[in-house]
Amino acid sequence: MQKDLFSGQIRYTIDMCSLLEMFRDGRKYPRGVFRSLFEDVCNLVSGNIIVSHIEVFNEIKNGSFGKTDELYKWALNNKYAFKDYDMLDEPNIIKQMSSKYTEWVNDKLSSTNADPWLIAQAKCNNWKIITEEGLTTGSTPRKKIRIPDVCKDFGVKCINLLELIIEQRWSY
Repeated sequence: MQKDLFSGQIRYTIDMCSLLEMFRDGRKYPRGVFRSLFEDVCNLVSGNIIVSHIEVFNEIKNGSFGKTDELYKWALNNKYAFKDYDMLDEPNIIKQMSSKYTEWVNDKLSSTNADPWLIAQAKCNNWKIITEEGLTTGSTPRKKIRIPDVCKDFGVKCINLLELIIEQRWSY
């Protein structure tokens, strides 16, 4: 039985750095070389398997992390994939994060940064986060920790684009 385009079950929420990875040339997955990766990810977005948070859309719109016109156009055309706040549950998760990662949460929430919201979204819905960030090493100041560090403490699974390729059994 074939599913229609909008019947997929959301399994992932994607971070800005993974989107940038697909839109910038000269990185790990330049779009000119990995064109079908971009298409495969877009198919999962249109199939409602990958979403993101509205705060990621705001990062893209505001150019917080190196806005590219192409990424912004893509985000506008796929705005349905950027899910709004779940005001019943997400603030509670962020409050829990804040008790352990006060500086990090306050720093992120004082600027356009989706990280706490993305983690809360994933935790509330039992989704994996697609991010190119890795765990920090050594004695990193609390303000400089990364998404996987917080996710590890909150039972949220993080994968990167390579791990997504492996999970989806894509080959290039």
